[in-house]
Amino acid sequence: MLSSASRILPLLLLLASWPIATPLALSQELETSHLAPCDPSLAQDDLSVEAIRSRWNDLPDEVKKRPQCQLALATLQFLANRPGWSARTAHETLNRLDSEGQGLSDTARRLRGLLCVSLIATERFEAAVEFCTPTASDAPEWVRYYQGIARFKTGDSSGAVRSLFQVDDGALPGIARLSWRRFQDLALGSTLGIKPGFHALVTFAAGYDSNPLSSPEDFRSVGLTDSVHSPFESLSLTVRYNTPVWRRFLFQTRAAFSHRLHNNEDALALDQTRFSAGPSLSYLMVPKGRILEWGLNATYNSVLLRGGYPTPEPDRYVFLESVDFSTGPVWHVAPRVKLAGYYTASFQRFREMARNATGHRVGFRESFWLSSDLLLEAFQQAAFEQSDGPYRRWGATGAVGVTWRFQPRWTLQTSAGGGFEPYFNSGSYFGEDPRRDIHFSGTTGLAFEFADSLRLVAEGSYVGRRSTAETFTYDRVTGSLSLQWEGP
Repeated sequence: MLSSASRILPLLLLLASWPIATPLALSQELETSHLAPCDPSLAQDDLSVEAIRSRWNDLPDEVKKRPQCQLALATLQFLANRPGWSARTAHETLNRLDSEGQGLSDTARRLRGLLCVSLIATERFEAAVEFCTPTASDAPEWVRYYQGIARFKTGDSSGAVRSLFQVDDGALPGIARLSWRRFQDLALGSTLGIKPGFHALVTFAAGYDSNPLSSPEDFRSVGLTDSVHSPFESLSLTVRYNTPVWRRFLFQTRAAFSHRLHNNEDALALDQTRFSAGPSLSYLMVPKGRILEWGLNATYNSVLLRGGYPTPEPDRYVFLESVDFSTGPVWHVAPRVKLAGYYTASFQRFREMARNATGHRVGFRESFWLSSDLLLEAFQQAAFEQSDGPYRRWGATGAVGVTWRFQPRWTLQTSAGGGFEPYFNSGSYFGEDPRRDIHFSGTTGLAFEFADSLRLVAEGSYVGRRSTAETFTYDRVTGSLSLQWEGP
């Protein structure tokens, strides 16, 4: 029988210099019991590959043509670092067995496995997908391992995930187990569209806001002498950093900054700077071939206002600070269906101390790709906040949105939503009657990608609120044109 050192093909360095391991189980194809039918002299223990090749050449042609002997020859060629020859020998013999009605025989099964690894070794991955498919329930685990690699290399990352996560790692030798784990991570990252490294989104926008103060129709009731509307300009920057998936863990961090200026001096007090940042950690599972993410997120948010009338501060001040902690699953239940749920605990500090609050939110989000160019999304959330003041706020919100790429460079987005917010024990704070609000909104945007990473976006939106506390009833319409760059 061949020594173990001569049975292993040197590692093949493929994607990102990560090796695809040659299974130790492959050497079992050259056990003496398989060589003996060709010639008893080939069944001796401790023969080297070179010695077997020498004796093989002396065999009669009718012996060499036996399927078992062709299997032995193909394996010899593979172990002698001739995977192309091995693939040709195995494929020709397998075709002959299929034509003779022996395509499901043990020899045919072994030839398929050998053809699988030979095609992988020669980087013919599309052909390997077919022959790396197990034909029996007791097929070696390394066949499924190679099937996952072949699918990954042909761009079928979701298929690679299904194959790789069906492998029993205990049945793989050490070097193959390390390679298998790494390819699991690579396939997960590719399926989820995770691009390791830094990514940025820069947006410059100019537009018009019909009611930047969110003041009621009766503006005099809140101390204004005239209705306020204003053109505006804004600049925003979002930076993300993604690590590669490692042992099914994914770490991400994000920071966002935006600054908005108004041109109407009556709205200058609402010139604002927003900042948010935070990390997230996700663990990826694959029950029944479908990816299930479970994430932990922390986010710090702050809003700074320029100050002045009608705000309570004459100079720039921090209007709001909050810290959010979230957790929840994202389940990719089908290739074009994704369901998400979350729980968020929020701690908010306002300039107006009575509005400080501890909040809790539970929500769900559904995404349905109706086609490769059409996405339908839905969102539902229930919320509760206990303020430092006398009231407690409950809320229920829902929304639906559609994204349609109707031309290669044109994308249309539209969404609509609404909700109900009762403020319990709020009569002494907002007026004589308990406060009850309903709110509704709609947004439509059209984006044109006129160059790589550059988009021009036209957007219009409406936000309305109706409240038993009349000072919180308002309508607001905004329109903007923005230039966006995203990269690298």
